Amino acid sequence: MARKSRRLPKFLGAADLTALLEAAHVSSPRDYALVCVLAYAGLRVAEACALTWADISEDRLLVRHGKGDKERYVPLAPRLRAALADLDRREIPVLRHSPVFLSRLRRPLSVRAAQHIIERLCLAAGIDRELAHPHSLRHTAATMLLRRTGNIRLVQRFLGHASIGTTEIYTHVVFDDLAEAVERLE
Repeated sequence: MARKSRRLPKFLGAADLTALLEAAHVSSPRDYALVCVLAYAGLRVAEACALTWADISEDRLLVRHGKGDKERYVPLAPRLRAALADLDRREIPVLRHSPVFLSRLRRPLSVRAAQHIIERLCLAAGIDRELAHPHSLRHTAATMLLRRTGNIRLVQRFLGHASIGTTEIYTHVVFDDLAEAVERLE
């Protein structure tokens, strides 16, 4: 039986990510922190919406609401740490178990509302509509990590995948980088 081919993940390049971060920064501290959580911690949108202040320590996030109710720790990138600290200063009062991301009505941000925020920010940043969804930011985080480390097991752990087979969709990036390097050989 022929193996079913997987679609390659769609992710933002460095210029698009920078433009999105700038659009989010102009929009609001909440929107900026949301983009940072998705792009630098690789969280699924539902995980980001379920994140509470109790899940955040000085150096890592505890992600409890992943698929299958598994828990994982994700290190905090410096930009993400700064975005959360800025948001924390603005959220008064912050109760330890209150959601990190709130709607304008001070209710927990819904997954659909987060999707709308990302779509609006991508539009404002001039990013292709095909990439204007939260999961492309998860793919971006995984792609950046794999490019920097070359370690697929590390990416698997970072994303919380039970199977390495699920994470293997990102290996195209390493191959593309290799092909580009080979092209420059003389």
